[in-house]
Amino acid sequence: MEILQTPENALSASSVSAIINAPFEKVNIADWLLNLPDAEYQRCSVHHIAAGSTVNFEGQPMSINVETIGDALVV
Repeated sequence: MEILQTPENALSASSVSAIINAPFEKVNIADWLLNLPDAEYQRCSVHHIAAGSTVNFEGQPMSINVETIGDALVV
């Protein structure tokens, strides 16, 4: 287990890794994140409130998430 040094004003810090037994070219994190149904996200994270997607001014897709971390609401 890795211990992270967290600055005093940080809300949280964590590090997670996993082995995925799939060919690299079949893994598309951006597509998964932008198309993950909100209900599926909620099943994975008890502190998740809502999720959505939009595009920035350059037309690049963006994921927007609302979470609680400690006592803070994070968007």
